[in-house]
Amino acid sequence: MKNLNFPHLSLKEYFNVIVSLISDDLRIEKHLYHLSLGLNGFDPTQIKFELHERIFTLVGITKEMEEEKIRDWYFAQIERVREIDISDDKAILKLSGEILDGLIKVRHDQLNSLNTPIIER
Repeated sequence: MKNLNFPHLSLKEYFNVIVSLISDDLRIEKHLYHLSLGLNGFDPTQIKFELHERIFTLVGITKEMEEEKIRDWYFAQIERVREIDISDDKAILKLSGEILDGLIKVRHDQLNSLNTPIIER
């Protein structure tokens, strides 16, 4: 098998990719929200981009770790964009960073709970 050349990302670039995906998810939510207000009968829940799955994977939250409460928390955070001006890049990036911080904390907490000893001394 031939060696593949994968680009090596710095940690900063890696996190920038994740923040960018979260920002995209925020912008999509904002647009879908406005569409649902303007189009009577339009149901945005039928449009599924599933960006959260890619974001969770990049953060290290596996399918086995993913719980409904994590998805619910994520979507509640995404809905916060409804109160932000879509052209305010700083506010979008700030919210994206807050969401990433929350996901990293969830992953950290889950990994710590997996490392607890089964037998207590």
